[in-house]
Amino acid sequence: MAEASASTNPDRHFVVLCHRGRFDGNFPLDDLTQGSMDMKVRCIQTSLFFSYGVRKDTSVSLLHIPSGRALTVRGDRARLLAPNERRIAEITRRSLCRVPMPGMAGMPVQDLDETQLQAAESVSGLAESFASAQRRKQTRHDKTKFEELQRQCQAPQMAKSCGESCGFFISDAASVADVVVQPPAGQLLPSKSVGQVLRVLLVEDGAEWNEVITASRLEGVRQIVVILGDNVGLRQEEDSALAALDCVRVRLGRVPLLTSHCIVIVHHMLDLLLPLPAYLTKDVRVHATDD
Repeated sequence: MAEASASTNPDRHFVVLCHRGRFDGNFPLDDLTQGSMDMKVRCIQTSLFFSYGVRKDTSVSLLHIPSGRALTVRGDRARLLAPNERRIAEITRRSLCRVPMPGMAGMPVQDLDETQLQAAESVSGLAESFASAQRRKQTRHDKTKFEELQRQCQAPQMAKSCGESCGFFISDAASVADVVVQPPAGQLLPSKSVGQVLRVLLVEDGAEWNEVITASRLEGVRQIVVILGDNVGLRQEEDSALAALDCVRVRLGRVPLLTSHCIVIVHHMLDLLLPLPAYLTKDVRVHATDD
């Protein structure tokens, strides 16, 4: 497989369109399936990490479609990260909580008011009354716990352990085009001043990767943006918006894959075609060493 010219070493930016869950930081670290945070965290993990460190030329944006909130993580600014999912989730949660979602509209579960509770009691009897009271108690407990977490994350002393100081950037009211073309200033890696931007949309009905993404196609490219959907897939309006951005539609074979797995394969395919920074290849370990 031919390699692109040695002068070409484009930045990589992965954009994942997330349709499920919440994106305000209100999720437990012990159960990342809540809010589909497990998928989101794995996308950060597979975008940024190689076996012995972080890819400095890569960034990843998670765009939460229901709220319009985007989280961009830059490899060249990443601090305190480790490849395990819990650590990534911890910094993600702090970063999301540190920037309150505008209005928090529809995000925290609201308490049942007294009228609703009385109606439930009168209709369904004592058992339903007890269940309603328990739900109200749990809701208030969860809400109080989340508000306390927000206060802790917004404290000045937390600034160095999350958010921009760790390479995590939050923006609200973001559209698909905003995140794909240019997230807010400072969030993307500093690209070269000349060259093309290649935007690749991974879809199940696209052309084969090997037929489209070749060494000659990557000549003169300064940035590669790869857009992926989650397990919901692309909605029609998102597909139309991306078509207007001249995205190249490709697929990674005939078998649909998990989003995080697609990211690993894309990295591998690009690594075969592009010259690589020395830090990615200099530490080749044949045998394990004793700690």
